[in-house]
Amino acid sequence: MIVPTSKTVYDYRQWPLYTKYSKLFEKFGYDAMAYQPMLFHMFIYFIFVFLASFLIWIAYMVDDKLSYNPIANNINSFFSFVPISNLRGIVWFTVLMFTIFFARFIGYQRKYYEYETGQKESVENYTVVIQNIPDTVGDNDIKEKIDEIFDSDQIVRYMRVMQPQSLKARRSLLDTKKEYNDVLLEFGENENSGTGYKILKYTMLLKFVQMFGYWRDVTYYNNKIKQLELKVDKQNQLKSKFDAAIVTMNTTEQAQKLIHKVNSNEFTTVKLHAIQAPPPDDIYMENLGYNPIENSFRYFISMTIVVFTSIIVFGLVCVFRYQSRDTAYGKDLFFTEQVKYYAIFLCTYITDWVFRPALYLAQSIEKHNSFRSREKAWMKKLYLYQVLNKLAVFYSRTCIELLQGEVSSFFEIYGFTTQWRTTSNSGGHDAIFYVTLVVFGYNVLDCIIFLFYWVFFRIIAVTQRDKIRAMKSLPIRYASKYVYLLLVITFILCFAHVQPIISLIILGYFPIQSLVNRWILLRISSQNIKTCCLVKEFENFIYFAVILSGACLCQSYAQLGNGLLWFFICLPILGITVFFVKQGMFDYLVKRADDSFRIILQYNNNKLNNKQIQFNQTDQWYEEYKAVVTEDEVSALRDSQLQMSVNQMSKSSRNVNNDKSIFLDDNE
Repeated sequence: MIVPTSKTVYDYRQWPLYTKYSKLFEKFGYDAMAYQPMLFHMFIYFIFVFLASFLIWIAYMVDDKLSYNPIANNINSFFSFVPISNLRGIVWFTVLMFTIFFARFIGYQRKYYEYETGQKESVENYTVVIQNIPDTVGDNDIKEKIDEIFDSDQIVRYMRVMQPQSLKARRSLLDTKKEYNDVLLEFGENENSGTGYKILKYTMLLKFVQMFGYWRDVTYYNNKIKQLELKVDKQNQLKSKFDAAIVTMNTTEQAQKLIHKVNSNEFTTVKLHAIQAPPPDDIYMENLGYNPIENSFRYFISMTIVVFTSIIVFGLVCVFRYQSRDTAYGKDLFFTEQVKYYAIFLCTYITDWVFRPALYLAQSIEKHNSFRSREKAWMKKLYLYQVLNKLAVFYSRTCIELLQGEVSSFFEIYGFTTQWRTTSNSGGHDAIFYVTLVVFGYNVLDCIIFLFYWVFFRIIAVTQRDKIRAMKSLPIRYASKYVYLLLVITFILCFAHVQPIISLIILGYFPIQSLVNRWILLRISSQNIKTCCLVKEFENFIYFAVILSGACLCQSYAQLGNGLLWFFICLPILGITVFFVKQGMFDYLVKRADDSFRIILQYNNNKLNNKQIQFNQTDQWYEEYKAVVTEDEVSALRDSQLQMSVNQMSKSSRNVNNDKSIFLDDNE
């Protein structure tokens, strides 16, 4: 039997760490590839941020030194004036404006790759998904109506997805039976239980490990198959609310026209809904039976759970941090201070992961029709949750004081004094310590998670299927990766104008993360579905971070008496700039300055106007949609390989004991 190795499972694990971007793009997709140059661009961006705030940093340093001198002098007056003057706000307002154009630059890169790789039409450009089809509308009714619209038979392929709500259970049943069959064929009549199996069983960790696909025995497969069969029978007895149909047309123009006709109620008397189909390897067929109104309600429930959970975490961290400040008040020992900071940030991460299942629950409530839409929704939830979780450390004192009725103290989070910036238990000291933890902590956690999975599951893997699964390891979820970058941007923009040194400290994060990500991607992780949507969401979230940071900048002037002036000037200008940039006003100026950008920026319009590209089934990028797990597949498997293996075992000299493991001993 051939033993799988890391290099035989995935060929890219033989690639050098510094593989070219074009090769990474071809193998992993744009979002995975773009993360690497994104780290470099972020490094350059934060160098600019630090240089822009260098004068403020010098003013703070001199003011901190001279504030202990009781003798007033001109230099002390000057540097004390800089932090509280409008100069600080003007400098940081310039940084925020530059950040808006930096985000647009990220969009230009994305458009460039879309232009370079999007010249060929793919099957989803010709394919339409029609949803909300009741059982009273037959396939012939839909086909005849399409023929009436186009005056001829333009349907290349038609597929009806019936009872989509049971597809997931039917797939799971088929996969479980195939896996059971493979294990029986591999081990035959051997029933020896290994030492590792006994340890997991006696420590009550066996079911937990079996959830990940390891150490599954006869008892597990019998129970799992019975559960899935009952679930499938129950779902088949339920009357399906809606079916769906996947229709592949002959041209892009026909697909767009069909979508317009269906959504404008010109198709049938029944209210239907049509969308452009996701790619074949990306579509979730089991979620096509949910109509848009139901999905909107599910989205509302999901976001309510996320907001409610985020507020709870925010409040808990505020209370923990407030108590930590009071406990450590007056204790200036270095060891005590460091332990306190590690404890509070450990508490932050613990509360994060304790309440993280609520986010997964909210994600499962939404019924996305593709992997891409699911990941974009996950970015929104995780960003909101993480921003409130991290900012709670710095707003802890002010929020508690606000609840206690001391409204005047709320805006003192930005105190331009030596005490706030350098004293223990102050917000400025918290900011420095947090950024230092980000530089090393996030990178170390990335390595620990993947190494633990890599080592632990390779140790417990016994069957051939388990070994291959362990070799594949976990995929990198770049939706979470981009959220962590957004957290860094948001935090620096919110606090660096009063503690500029953090924009210098954070520079170490990007080269370390670049090496760690390349190593995990090319040596440990498994290949995920290719996506080209997360960078666009990343760009939009940067605009939101700019507005939030602008509000923090205005808040810092509230205690100086001119906060309203900044609120009425700074925030409207930032909002208007973001609006015009997103509407393409800046694109117009760029196209006039450089004609090479004209083709790239007009690519999407040209693509929509290219209406006569014919669909060819022999094209190499065509891939058939595979939706339904049929009963023939299940019955064929049951009547052939699986049943034959069970019969062979029943005729043997020993009967299969469901309470024993089918795995070999660890030493064999």
